[in-house]
Amino acid sequence: MALTNAEKQKLYRTRHYCLDPEIPIGTHTILHRLQTNLDSQSFRNLERLAKSTGMNKREIIEKAINELAVRLDCNHDKD
Repeated sequence: MALTNAEKQKLYRTRHYCLDPEIPIGTHTILHRLQTNLDSQSFRNLERLAKSTGMNKREIIEKAINELAVRLDCNHDKD
């Protein structure tokens, strides 16, 4: 029997966000979903940064957040 879209989405999230109890903890990076809206200028800058650096958007956002946390001395979770 074919899976419904909801079942497919649940399986995807289980795999993608490392929620599968069969996968040993520590073998994959645990991801957290972030959903937000950006103004046009910020979004275009993000696209230009991705194109010019070869990094993907997630990598650019993670790097920007982590660098700002270090600069503001808020980087207390140094895993």
